[in-house]
Amino acid sequence: AALGHAPPMWKRLLETTKKVSAAAPELATRKRPSTSRSPAVSPATAVSRASLLRLKQAAASKKTTLPSSLPHALANDGEEEDNSRDFTKEILSILNGPDDAEESGATEALPEESEDDVDAIGNKILDMEWFAGSQPSSAMMHLRKEVVREKKKRYIFKNTESHRFTRLMRMCADKLGTESALEFFGRLGRDTGPKEFNALIRVCLEKARACGDVDSAVEHIFRAYRLFEMMKDRGFQIEEDSYGPFLLYLVDVELLEEFEMFSAFFRDANPRSCSRIPYYEMLLLIRAQDEESIRELCRSVEDCSEEADYCIAESYMLAFAESNRKMDFVTFLELLDPTKVLGSKYISSIFKYMGRLKLENHAEKLLQKMTSKEYSDVKVSSLIFDYAANIPSIEAEDVISAFNKWQEKFKVAPSVGAYDRIISFCCSSSKISLALDVAECLCKSNPSVPIELLNPIINACEQGYELHMARPLYNLMSLYKLKLKPETFRSMISLCVKMKDFEGAYTILTDAEESGETSTVSLYNVIMAGYFREKNHNGAQMVMSQMQIAGVKPDSETFSYLISNCDCEEKISKSTWMN
Repeated sequence: AALGHAPPMWKRLLETTKKVSAAAPELATRKRPSTSRSPAVSPATAVSRASLLRLKQAAASKKTTLPSSLPHALANDGEEEDNSRDFTKEILSILNGPDDAEESGATEALPEESEDDVDAIGNKILDMEWFAGSQPSSAMMHLRKEVVREKKKRYIFKNTESHRFTRLMRMCADKLGTESALEFFGRLGRDTGPKEFNALIRVCLEKARACGDVDSAVEHIFRAYRLFEMMKDRGFQIEEDSYGPFLLYLVDVELLEEFEMFSAFFRDANPRSCSRIPYYEMLLLIRAQDEESIRELCRSVEDCSEEADYCIAESYMLAFAESNRKMDFVTFLELLDPTKVLGSKYISSIFKYMGRLKLENHAEKLLQKMTSKEYSDVKVSSLIFDYAANIPSIEAEDVISAFNKWQEKFKVAPSVGAYDRIISFCCSSSKISLALDVAECLCKSNPSVPIELLNPIINACEQGYELHMARPLYNLMSLYKLKLKPETFRSMISLCVKMKDFEGAYTILTDAEESGETSTVSLYNVIMAGYFREKNHNGAQMVMSQMQIAGVKPDSETFSYLISNCDCEEKISKSTWMN
């Protein structure tokens, strides 16, 4: 939106938030404008024939020809029942005799390991019992597989890779020891880098914190130090994400002498850390309540004429803010050059601290300088939110009011990124209805809203069991013609199924078919799983028939649901028939 249009739009949002605040008890039952495509459906109501017909038409317009193993779309229900026998035979042939040719071929292509290779890895290590306990039951195994499958649908591997690797490294460190774990991964061909070292250092710190006294934790502290030495010897740069948690542990247990020794080692290993380690040093003195040493360090950087002194002073200022020493923080904030403060890589943290300490005047002065020096609206909006969202005990409505006030005062157009953070804040505060109002406000002013902006609302509806918000959320997507992705379709269908709104689920499925830009087999599977959870085999049977008509070939997940919910082959066969 242009600058001139921003204030009226945000005034409207402010009025909305005031109405929401005044009518807070009614939020749970409030109905949004009727933009839905179908009337409300009770859990017991079957899917209407009109919805099924629309789905058939959408599938027919999407496909050109059906797979050779599936029958063609039929003209009436009687013919569908007769021709579905071929589909039943296909399922039974897969269940009775899977074709493992590709898997066996892939296995044969692998080179055989020699005994020497096995010995090099160390069979004594690999023979250890890593997992204790009895074998889980088949029902539990199925439940675990279903949970894993759902997670794979919702998360990207790169976002979970770090967690999985840390878990693996922790397991290895517990069984073998930290140094042996590094050697073991090296023998397996895994390159050892900062990521591996950081994972093992975190393991050492977790064990040190779990000890009842410092004397018991010394062994784990020494192991962490040995890992830092190995990093240095191998030429790796020891950055703050490596030494920061270690120094914080020493601060927490107030080990003054050990802190001096290790901080000297880190300064020698990485000269760039000389301006950042003072942050941890000041935290340690504050924790130890050594006021004399604190004042001595502050006097050493009063001049701040050199760049190194300025960086150290900035670290002291952040340490004071982290420790809630408001007066000391303000002293340094007024001492430092505002231009350098605005250019600091910690500027976001500084505004968060100013919000937490309620330093409105100082935040306003810095923002005034930013707007006069032509900083981007995106950065200014972000910093305004950093301040407003960190005011103690503030409600989501008040965050929006404060944000709106400062946006108008400095004549800054709110950015999409600011909307995104406001929506996430509302969702984390369980104000999903308010988050939806913010999203609607953005959609009206910006025709190219990315669908990812609504992901926090989708997740909040699912995690907070606000399933009734699924329909107004999807109405918003449809009203403003947002381009949905496969995972969005799946999430919305899942919400409808959980609230037993199968009519709504079929509506979204039909929209996905009409879009022609996504594979729909996973969407059919979500509806089928919902019917099986309700012990509604007729509904699951109808899903199979719709897949057959649409030419959607079932996948392993489809067959998994059939096998898990049918206790004999005859029932699996019947699951592919229509009533």
